[in-house]
Amino acid sequence: MAEKKSILIIGGGVIGAWSAYFLRKAGYGVTIVEKGDFGSGCSSGNCGLIVPSHALPLCVPDALFKPFKSMLDASSPFYVNPMVGPSLWSWMIRFALNCTHRKSMAAAESRHRLLQSSKSLLEDMIQKENLSIEYQKNGLLFVHTKEESLSHYSKINKLLTQEFSLSAKLYDSKGVVELEPALKESVVGGWHYEGDAHLRPDHLMAELKRVLTSMGVVLLENQDVKDFVLESGSISAIKTASEDLVADTVVLATGALSPILARRLGVKLHIQPGKGYSITTDQPDPCPKIPLILEDHAVAVTPFKNGFRLGSTMEFGGYNEEINPKRLGLLEEGARHYLRDVRGKNIQETWYGWRPMSHNGIPTISSVPGFKNAWVATGHSMLGISMGTGTGKLLSELISGESPHIDPTPYQL
Repeated sequence: MAEKKSILIIGGGVIGAWSAYFLRKAGYGVTIVEKGDFGSGCSSGNCGLIVPSHALPLCVPDALFKPFKSMLDASSPFYVNPMVGPSLWSWMIRFALNCTHRKSMAAAESRHRLLQSSKSLLEDMIQKENLSIEYQKNGLLFVHTKEESLSHYSKINKLLTQEFSLSAKLYDSKGVVELEPALKESVVGGWHYEGDAHLRPDHLMAELKRVLTSMGVVLLENQDVKDFVLESGSISAIKTASEDLVADTVVLATGALSPILARRLGVKLHIQPGKGYSITTDQPDPCPKIPLILEDHAVAVTPFKNGFRLGSTMEFGGYNEEINPKRLGLLEEGARHYLRDVRGKNIQETWYGWRPMSHNGIPTISSVPGFKNAWVATGHSMLGISMGTGTGKLLSELISGESPHIDPTPYQL
C-alpha cells in the first residue's frame, strides 16, 4: 500500500479503532496511542447492543418532567452528584435547552443516519474481516412491569415508526413471556425491535486489534498523552510521559476524557462522563435469548455465548474511579422484577466506564477550528459500539477529502 500522510489517533477505544481501520484502508499510515490497554475502558464492559431503535436522544421534552429530587438520590438509576461543580451544571443547562421537540427531532435524525450507516457497515466488516464477535440478530425487547409505562411507550414507538420507519412489535403479558421464557409472568408486556442486534464488545475489540495489527497500524499502549506542541495553527507533536510523537494529522478520540485534552487546543466540548456499571456472570437458568431493556428500572440485559451481562445506570459524578457496590447492586435489584433468575453463580467481571455524554445527544466528528491538522471524534454517549463504523468511515472521508456517505453537518464543531 502506497503511504499517504501519517495520522496519529489518540484513543484506543471503539471509535479510535474503527477510525484507524478506515483511515488505513484509505492509505494513511496510522498510529494509535492509548492511555491504557487497547480496547479497555467504555468499549469493553458495555452491553454490546447494536441499536438503530435508539434514534431518540435523552434530551426529549419528557426529560424535563422527571422528578429533580430523584436525580439527587444515589440509589436512583439516574444520579447527579451536586458536588461535582459548575461544569456539570453548565452541561445540565445546555441539556435542558435541547429538550424541545424541534431540537430533539433534529438530533434524532442525525443519530438515525449514523446508526443505520454503522449497522450496515458493521455487518459488511464482519463478513469481510471474518470477525468472531458473537454477532446475533435477535432484536431488542423493551419489557415493562407497569401498564402505564407500556402504554406510554406506544407514543415513542409511533414517533419512531412515523419519522424513521423503526417499528416495534407489541406483545401482551402472555405473549412476551412466550417470546422470552426467561421473563416472569408478572411483566405486563413488551415492545420488540426486530432490527436491532448485539455482540460481545470485548471480543470485538480483540478482533479489531488483530485486524489493525495485520494491516500495519501501530498500537502504542499504556502511553498517556500529557500535552500538545502547537506551532502556527498546527499540532507539531504530542507529548507523552516517555517521548514526543509526531504525525501529519492528529485525531482526538478519547471518549469521556476528550474535553480535558480539547481544552489544551482552546476547544470546549460539551461532554460529561456518564458513569455506567455492568456485572458479567455465567448464564443464569433460564437465560434470556433476546437482549432486554428492563424499561421501568433502566437495566439492560445481554446474553452471550458463555456469559450474561447486566448493565446500565447513569451517574454524573465527575471522573470518579471507584466501583460503588450500591450502584452495582441496582442492576440485580432491578432485574429481579423481570427475570426468573437474575444472574449466574460465578461472577466473571464487575465493571464501570465513563460514557461520553454530549449535551444534545449528537456525537462530534469534526475538524478542530483554528487548526490545520486536528480532528475530533467523540461524544457518542451510550452508542459508541452502535455508531463506531459509521463514525470511522465518515472521519476518513472528511480527512481524505472524499464525498461523505452521510451529511457531516450535524456532527461539526
